[in-house]
Amino acid sequence: MFLLSKFFCQFFFLQVPPNKVSIKLAPKQPMAGTQLEILCETGSSNPQSMITWWRDGFMLTGHQDGIHDGLYGGKITRNILRLNVSSQDDGSVITCQGMLYCFKYF
Repeated sequence: MFLLSKFFCQFFFLQVPPNKVSIKLAPKQPMAGTQLEILCETGSSNPQSMITWWRDGFMLTGHQDGIHDGLYGGKITRNILRLNVSSQDDGSVITCQGMLYCFKYF
């Protein structure tokens, strides 16, 4: 006789979006002909946040600067965007957006 055991496990996964997103500029007063470095950091989230950059509605590519332990077992995500500033950038709107990856469980 062959016995087969089946184990059913149920895992609860709580998704918590970042509670804030902060931006830091270096230099604080960018001028044409210089490089601007913008750091975007999310608050603690679970799972880690995904950071995207936008300039006037167009997506830009930043570079991940690390994932650190946050409050209550969450993760803090950091991303850096570097831009060469030109006079055409005057009036541009640059946005950092932090959001959760989408998971689908079956």
